[in-house]
Amino acid sequence: METKIKALFKKGIKAYNSGNDEVALNSFKEASELAKREKYYEILGECYNYIGSIYKNNGRLDESLKFYERALETNEPIGNILNTAISTYNIGNVYHMRGNYSDALKFYKKSVEFYKKLNAKNEIIKVEDKIKEVYFLCGKC
Repeated sequence: METKIKALFKKGIKAYNSGNDEVALNSFKEASELAKREKYYEILGECYNYIGSIYKNNGRLDESLKFYERALETNEPIGNILNTAISTYNIGNVYHMRGNYSDALKFYKKSVEFYKKLNAKNEIIKVEDKIKEVYFLCGKC
């Protein structure tokens, strides 16, 4: 079963990277259903992040946020620091896009803390730039 889950996940990534959102979404959803049933949480969290990104890129922010939150709820308990950092960053982006700057800052700052644990300097810079952008837009929030 793990092989099928990985194959669906890889198919989703390939479709996502080529801009084929429909195939990507279907692949990630099928992979996530199987991964959840098989308790393959590492892939499950990543599927949720990709599904959230597809929805975000298509302006469906409510659905996007729901899947990013699922990703966070999946990644954090298993100690997947990288995907937890990505999930918190993605949640911050949705709040930022909605103009909810205080929540955007909260999640961006959490993301920086996770990236610091990984010593991911480029990612830290990217998120800190987002924090600066939010402060520019809202003042002191």
